Amino acid sequence: MRLTQLHILALLFAAITSCSSGPPLYGNFLERGSLQAQSFFALDSAAQLRRAYAPASMPLVLQDASDPFGQALVTRLRRMGFAVVEDGAPAPPNAITVRYVVDTIEADLYRVSLVIWRARDSAFLSRMNRAYSKQAGVVGPAGPWTRQIADEQGGEKGGSAWTTN
Repeated sequence: MRLTQLHILALLFAAITSCSSGPPLYGNFLERGSLQAQSFFALDSAAQLRRAYAPASMPLVLQDASDPFGQALVTRLRRMGFAVVEDGAPAPPNAITVRYVVDTIEADLYRVSLVIWRARDSAFLSRMNRAYSKQAGVVGPAGPWTRQIADEQGGEKGGSAWTTN
């Protein structure tokens, strides 16, 4: 009985501390050995960004893109015609900031999340997610992209809408 109470307290503590006001974690949480999968994720992510934003008119700011996924994403976006601003360089006024999470949900199931803000005022614009699975050694999409679009006030809560494409 005591162990159950301890588990409940641990879960409560985890829930409270996860709601802290600290910055969200972004980045690539996959092992470096999965370079082929990360290249595929980057190609698919770049294509999704191109569907959502016009390359010639929308400069992108990528922060902390020094990992294999980030480097492949920057290369793909530039090949598609995007102007990509990396850390430290001044962003044009019409730029958007893209942060990402690449991680494993469970064995052979991966997730890519792209979070997009306006660079000038950090207003939330969109969040895009896609799951990928590995079957017989081949990585492929496990479903469509989902996209959360900001509500009229520029927030991600309340009136946000989720769509798939």
